[in-house]
Amino acid sequence: MSGTRCSTEQILDDFLFHTPTLERVVPPVSLHLCIPFPFATFLLIRRQTLTTKPASTASDFVRTLSTAVAVAETYDDPDGVSMKGVKISGRPLYLDMQATSSVDPRVVDAMLPYYLTRYGNPHSRTHMYGWESDSAVETARAQVADLIGASPKEIVFTSGATECNNISIKGVMHFYKDKKRHVITTQTEHKCVLDSCRHLQQEGYNVTYLPVKTDGLIDLDELRSSIRPDTGLVSVMAVNNEIGVIQLMEEIGEICKEFKIPFHTDAAQVLGKIPIDVDKWNVSLMSLSGHKVYGPKGIGALYMRRRPRIRVEPQMNGGGQERGIQSGTVPTPLVVGFGAACEIAKKEMEYDEKRVRALQNRMLKGIRKNLDMVVVNGSEERHYPGNLNRSAHKIVPNNSGTWCFVGMIAATVDVTFSDKITCCYCAIYMGIFGNAFVVGGDTIGIGTMGNSDETKLMIFW
Repeated sequence: MSGTRCSTEQILDDFLFHTPTLERVVPPVSLHLCIPFPFATFLLIRRQTLTTKPASTASDFVRTLSTAVAVAETYDDPDGVSMKGVKISGRPLYLDMQATSSVDPRVVDAMLPYYLTRYGNPHSRTHMYGWESDSAVETARAQVADLIGASPKEIVFTSGATECNNISIKGVMHFYKDKKRHVITTQTEHKCVLDSCRHLQQEGYNVTYLPVKTDGLIDLDELRSSIRPDTGLVSVMAVNNEIGVIQLMEEIGEICKEFKIPFHTDAAQVLGKIPIDVDKWNVSLMSLSGHKVYGPKGIGALYMRRRPRIRVEPQMNGGGQERGIQSGTVPTPLVVGFGAACEIAKKEMEYDEKRVRALQNRMLKGIRKNLDMVVVNGSEERHYPGNLNRSAHKIVPNNSGTWCFVGMIAATVDVTFSDKITCCYCAIYMGIFGNAFVVGGDTIGIGTMGNSDETKLMIFW
């Protein structure tokens, strides 16, 4: 691009090439850089020391990197990463905490003995190896229950929140299929909830998908009016994984209690981040995941209320472990790690929340300082600070007739610069992208295991 450049492109150019030192650290995030469609390019700029000669302009720099897929450059860095034939020096910063978190080293320490020396099957009741594994599983069960204000007897270990959601939605409706044929959920649920509901629709059940308001919250009056005599379940995500909005859990729970309808929530994104009390929320079922709370992947837990008792039809048959809800050998090391992560989260939740909020505010301030018309999607009052989802309500035409926009992205985004703009489905249902002048949205996931350097490098400081 020649001639006058858009202001955001100038900012990028200044940041990359007018730093006083020769060795510059580049923001290790995906920079979504607009060039004439249909050649919109997604570039992954990693934490690296630039060894190549700087291009004369940011546009030249974009073209240089965007063609790197076809012509790969060779780097001598043994710690570099290769992606689609391109070797890039260094490792990226991680700002995708809604997808997964790193494992806390203290969690790894708790797990290791059950891989190396205490490797008994927790269901072997005739020898010491089985006894100690079983004891460790029950300790972890109590640790998970303590974090959400439940009884250990109400915790069922699973492979993760996806399995929990399937058990909750399909299991409840199948168990009460003779009387209950209607489910209520929202349009912005996790895909596994939406797909489970679509599966029920194929079986002849009716599903109401509640819309959300522009702040991402559901309308409680609309929820109330959607309840029918044959409604068997209400499923609403506690914290949305894309926009970080915290739903009105206590109010939703009160409505479900009033109509005596089981209330299920996917709480994977909220576990260990804000206080949870299953009695205050009046939930009957709650889906939890280990890898969102600095625990291991492959383990989750389903809270199932005992009084009043909630019943489900198992989705898998086997040896009857975990009260017959999730048959199969319980993976002791993963369960121990999950329990340890929950115990740590409870002890450090207050400190972590303050720290993450400070990092988010710092990042948002820096972004708004350098980019115009950037707005936070969703309710800022009812919002988990570890999730920063933003949109830019401005596009700037340049002299060549194309559109220029520099957007920063670290996680969930589908934005193509053509005659159609696509984006995260939550933003669509919130109506954020109904305005033609909104050109992008992305989610930055900030966690307690990160550091302030990541937020410095993420923004145009």
